[in-house]
Amino acid sequence: MDEPVSEDRLDSATDLEYAAVCPMAVVALIVGVLGATALVVAPLVAVPVVAIVLGLVSLRTIRRSGGVVVGRRLALAAVALGVATGALGGGYHLSIWLGERQTFEDLKRRSAETIDAILASRHEEVFEKLPADSPQGKAGLESFRKGICDLFEGGGSLVGRELMSLQILPTERGVLVAPAATRVTLDRRILEMTLWFRLEEDGHWRLVGVGGQETFESIAKYGDEGGPADVPGPYERGPHSQ
Repeated sequence: MDEPVSEDRLDSATDLEYAAVCPMAVVALIVGVLGATALVVAPLVAVPVVAIVLGLVSLRTIRRSGGVVVGRRLALAAVALGVATGALGGGYHLSIWLGERQTFEDLKRRSAETIDAILASRHEEVFEKLPADSPQGKAGLESFRKGICDLFEGGGSLVGRELMSLQILPTERGVLVAPAATRVTLDRRILEMTLWFRLEEDGHWRLVGVGGQETFESIAKYGDEGGPADVPGPYERGPHSQ
């Protein structure tokens, strides 16, 4: 009866004339090399996982062949590459996701604080956050206050507010901006307020404009006679837009 082949001799066939490299081990190694693409986009993290699976299956096949099939080192290399590239790719994309989540949470918080300041008529506090070279900053505090007051005049007391959307978009100049749209419901008016944040060179987001308008739902419900004028933000069409 033939003795089993030890682990350290699995790459040396009992009869070299009939030795064959495990095809799956070769494929696993190739996929392991391609695992570096996991750093490109998050879904490609699946590539190193496939390399690990193929490598482990190859090791099992080689072990069961009794030395007829070789390629253990190739399979081990594939598993090692899969683990390394998978860890690097997964960690990289996880760090990006956590950073983006933190950015969105920070922008949501600042948006809510700014809307609360507007609702409390602390217009000067909001205006001071705007850059001096922004359209609303150049127009001055009184113009900013008048636009906001006209928008809310006659609307009654606050019923509720809700963040409707928040996204990060590139402008034609390549600058990243984040419009945060909030639905503000008053007794006799429904408004959509948009706060515009811009990514500065130092990596911080800065409030650069406040826009607002009465919604179509509000006009249909309460009528538009004597309704407020729109307050355009810095990236919206209007007298204050760029």
